[in-house]
Amino acid sequence: MPRPLADITFLVSGGARGVTASCVMALARAHGCRFVLLGRTAIDPATPRFEHAGDTDLKGQIAEHLRHQGEKAAPALIERLFKAVTHRDEIEQTLRSISEAGGAAEYIAVDITDTDALRTALSRSSIRTITGIIHGAGALSDKLIENKSGQDFDLVYDGKILGLRSMLDCVAPESLEYLILFSSISGFYGNRGQADYAIANEVLNKFAHDFKKQHPACRTISFNWGPWDGGMVTPQIKGLMEQNGITVMPRAAGARIFVEALDAENSDVQILVNAAPPPLPEREARPGQTWHISRKLSLDGNPFLRDHMIGGKAVLPAACASLWIANACQQLYPGYRFSRLTDFRVLKGVVFDEGLAPAYSLQAEEIESADGERSLAVTIFSTAEDARRRYHYKGTVHLRRQVPGRPMGPQVPLAEDPAYANLHPYEDGILFHGPVFQAITRVIDLSDSTITVECRHAAPESRVMGQFPSDAFSSICLDFLFQSVGLWVHVRDQAAALPAGYDAFDTYVPVPDADTFYITAEIQTKTPHKVVASARLHDADGAIYARATGVDLTISSHLVQKIAAGNPMREAG
Repeated sequence: MPRPLADITFLVSGGARGVTASCVMALARAHGCRFVLLGRTAIDPATPRFEHAGDTDLKGQIAEHLRHQGEKAAPALIERLFKAVTHRDEIEQTLRSISEAGGAAEYIAVDITDTDALRTALSRSSIRTITGIIHGAGALSDKLIENKSGQDFDLVYDGKILGLRSMLDCVAPESLEYLILFSSISGFYGNRGQADYAIANEVLNKFAHDFKKQHPACRTISFNWGPWDGGMVTPQIKGLMEQNGITVMPRAAGARIFVEALDAENSDVQILVNAAPPPLPEREARPGQTWHISRKLSLDGNPFLRDHMIGGKAVLPAACASLWIANACQQLYPGYRFSRLTDFRVLKGVVFDEGLAPAYSLQAEEIESADGERSLAVTIFSTAEDARRRYHYKGTVHLRRQVPGRPMGPQVPLAEDPAYANLHPYEDGILFHGPVFQAITRVIDLSDSTITVECRHAAPESRVMGQFPSDAFSSICLDFLFQSVGLWVHVRDQAAALPAGYDAFDTYVPVPDADTFYITAEIQTKTPHKVVASARLHDADGAIYARATGVDLTISSHLVQKIAAGNPMREAG
């Protein structure tokens, strides 16, 4: 745990003026602290001083001063001196406020992207031991991407990323007890005209997560700020935001949130504050429009696959292939959410062996659009050495602006059937799934046509899921639906079953992490080689989290031996 904030000395970029200064002054009032404030504004002792009451009054005094000095009071000259005076006054006010609050601070004018200059400046500082960094510097150059120049990009990116790199080059990371980064919701959501700003801020977010892994004892927070009143938000921009329903955060409220987050005993690495997403333009409906997205798959990049082994080889779960399709389509339409996947079929599964393709292609074609809805037909394929396509999965994705609320299903009796009290699907080797895919804690009921199981599951870390993050839905939870039907097949026929597809999968809300939930599956038809069922994932009252209809599993007694060959639990038994 880091020491109390009162004992921390912070190196602060952009901290003498604007939004960061408001946070620093609030932190000084709450804890004292010591600060080395870095900024681009060099204070010229020759800059005149004025007693003024507002910008208009100050500019009038500057014009009079210039005329008194025998100079022409040109608008450009007035503006230049106006900035020098107001920036100096704001810096001095920040230093004065910190001192009056019981803290200590000094100001250094330096280009933080110049590591050598920053190191030299810090060597001359009276404050030597730095134990915290607050990186608040930033700049904007809003333009549509086709109008941006390399200089525009460098202005925005360098201050954020090279500035942080310079600060960390001058302060040993292992000595840090606090690393606080000022990012933006534009890095999280994106924003029109801010491609460079979004990139820079998302780099900060990713860096914060990685830094926390490398230095777990350091309190690391990346604040994804929404728009503040002041700072980079001019009155004109504020008016546009309010017209679009975006609330601009008062400085006092933002500063209070900043201090409260640093005070908290535990804090997430990435925090969204006042995170109203920017208005998203409606993508023009264009039936027939097609996208092609290619990706490489690897076993090392997807650790969860080691818990889905069949015959000693990792196999991509059908649920993860469904998620692959859903995530890709959701990303194509900002502002839309995945709602439904229909007509999903496993054509040729992906096995992580010598037959793994160098790359896999996802083709999505818009086939239908309506008010607030989009539908896309999707296929995933690879290309063999003879240039022929091998089709792996297909389905139709349905996106909506508004996802329907949770429906209610019939309430299911949850008293356990004693006949199945000693049935342990994973320990007994009935189901081959490793820990990531294990959720069934007991079998409540199993009849000729239904099965109900109780489940509990903690979501795996994002690194475990690799290329299959739970953005559109939880692929693990979809797999639990398949498992419940497979368990029914095993108990009834002593055979194994693997999903071949389904007619429809609907998701409503995520299952609360580590909470108890239930799965009820109803068998519709069964032959020696195939079972078709519907299954729903629900709470104790019957409210549905997700459901699938027309779930089609292929049954094979030979699969039992094949699965057992790669199942250490089965081998141990």
